[in-house]
Amino acid sequence: LNRTWAEGNLYKLSPISPDGIVTPITNFTGASISDPSVSFDGRTILFSMRPPGGTNRNIYEIRPDGTGLRQVTSGGGHDFDPLYLPDGRIMFTSSRAGEMDEYNHARAEHLHTCDADGANIERVSFNQSDDFDPTMMADGRVMFTRWEHFGTMNRFPLFSTNPDGSGTFHLYGPHSRNFFHPTPTPDGRMLPPFTYVWEQKSFNALDRRLLAYIHFEIKDGPRMPRAFVYDWRMWTLRELQEAALEAGFRDFEVYSEGWDAQARTHTGTLHKRAKLDNED
Repeated sequence: LNRTWAEGNLYKLSPISPDGIVTPITNFTGASISDPSVSFDGRTILFSMRPPGGTNRNIYEIRPDGTGLRQVTSGGGHDFDPLYLPDGRIMFTSSRAGEMDEYNHARAEHLHTCDADGANIERVSFNQSDDFDPTMMADGRVMFTRWEHFGTMNRFPLFSTNPDGSGTFHLYGPHSRNFFHPTPTPDGRMLPPFTYVWEQKSFNALDRRLLAYIHFEIKDGPRMPRAFVYDWRMWTLRELQEAALEAGFRDFEVYSEGWDAQARTHTGTLHKRAKLDNED
């Protein structure tokens, strides 16, 4: 959804008040600049730019005083939404994979990571439409907006993922609400305290069709029934394996978390499985 090509520059406001003074950080003519992201120590700023006369948007870095400009990413596709990661790497949104969006048939944008110098670019999100607006959460995960067409068309819920792309899951977003540019509050919360209630309405063992609801019971607030509705068929591991191999994946392995029967708790260690018994 990052489609703006308007010309502009980076500016800073000091002090942060209606009476603050606005001064330019960059002074380009004909550049399109967006998505500034300040480093944890405040010494550098990442941003997306299509330079004057350029065709692609890439990620650049600069100091707040306007010195030290350097290009971080390069190559085909457009790069947006840069984000400093705690390990020194950078996350950004990019259309460089060249895949077509399932809805409007434009290039889809997904989350990528790279080293601080732009090397070792790796795609870490896989969606048939766009993933964008990544933001760090207090627990080290990344929150982002996902363009969804599952259920209601053109829906924009919040998802979360680990910086390496693992653990991606739906974070928040009823079918009637959309979210862009999410930002955690100073205490790390995105939502008021609530109770997450899962209701499995039905499950057909023959065709593995599941109907389930998630309700939110908000502290000192109204109950939000059926915030999420899951009406889908649960694929078996064998079906997933066959689909992955048919799609071109080299291999498909199954891992499960270990179980301590005496302590009756998960061990936190993943084990490769060729067979999975109930006691495992």
